[in-house]
Amino acid sequence: MQQVWTAGGQEPRDFRADDRLPDYEFAPAPRGGHWLGVAAWRVGGAAMLALMLGIAYHRPAAPPQTALAPEVPYSVDSSLPPLVSIALPGQAHYVARSRGAQGGRKDTLTFGEWDANALFLQVSVRQTASAPRSLFVDLAMQSAELGAAVLRMNRPETFVGARGPVEWAEANLSGAKGERSCIGFRLSPADGSRVSGLACGAGDVRLDRAKLECLVDALSLTPAGQDARLGAVLPGVAPRRAGCARGLV
Repeated sequence: MQQVWTAGGQEPRDFRADDRLPDYEFAPAPRGGHWLGVAAWRVGGAAMLALMLGIAYHRPAAPPQTALAPEVPYSVDSSLPPLVSIALPGQAHYVARSRGAQGGRKDTLTFGEWDANALFLQVSVRQTASAPRSLFVDLAMQSAELGAAVLRMNRPETFVGARGPVEWAEANLSGAKGERSCIGFRLSPADGSRVSGLACGAGDVRLDRAKLECLVDALSLTPAGQDARLGAVLPGVAPRRAGCARGLV
């Protein structure tokens, strides 16, 4: 007979005669252990709360949001005299714009028609205290004024011509009548004055660096442009080179 002693020290009993499991008596844990666990839980919770508050306290504050004031638009001002002119056969169109009391001036000289199958040149002269933009941004803004968009643009390059350093890049522009192969360019800024431009060849003629240099050399300052101290960005009068007009108009 297999005998098993009960937990209470009672007499053994035969499990073959009685298949009931023995009644084990378990004494409850001391009450002090319960309070110790509760105290540990509270201490751990307090430590976690202090850690979270510390992280929140040391988190850098977000910078204040500053509303950007919209740029005051330029308006056509017919009282302003032209600042630049160009020596090309044909009629050039000139528009001067200002912002009144806000200061600043933006002039545009245009030769040819954007939608025509002929030489097109647009030169922008800006007198403003704003930071200079990239050549791509200048070209994109000039294209938008014509109702066109820049599809592709090569990496800008720089050459030093008779008028000083010129940054330029070939680009493909898309307008209402299709695509045109053009060149975006700008002269080095000086004293807040910038001269940038967009030039497109006639028909299938693709402008290159040599033709662009001819166009830049054809620009000259008017007496008003000299008074506006644009000589630093468009210095002197470039000598006319043989063959410059050929293939342009």
